[in-house]
Amino acid sequence: RLEGFYGLINGRGIAYDPDDKNFWISDFGGSIYKIAGFETIVGIEQNGRLTDRIQTHIYPNPMRDYGNLYINSNENLNLQIHIQDVLGNKVKKLFNNNVYENESVVIPIERHQLPAGIYFIVISNSNNPVITHKLVICN
Repeated sequence: RLEGFYGLINGRGIAYDPDDKNFWISDFGGSIYKIAGFETIVGIEQNGRLTDRIQTHIYPNPMRDYGNLYINSNENLNLQIHIQDVLGNKVKKLFNNNVYENESVVIPIERHQLPAGIYFIVISNSNNPVITHKLVICN
């Protein structure tokens, strides 16, 4: 439920901008609203950024029914990985385990019961979201 200055917003579209980390919503009247303050996508660990310690990519992306998340680690890490929708709701848990130094891990991504749309794969260490990938699921 979103409320603007004049009451409820009858939203027509929503987009997430990873550069400014804000959501943008348009309504049927042509107005555009910026929803600021979402820090669910970026975080930093005390020992440095997780992006400096692992390399990741998704293939294929966009995907239909199946895809894979590939991870290469430079050190021993305990990773939690989940899929979230554009509103930040966790919709699927993918992985919660250790990844070891110089290890390559392939994590299968199954569409199972996820409607077509845009999602984010969030990779965290100690529950701090530090890496995200946009995932597009199409029909």
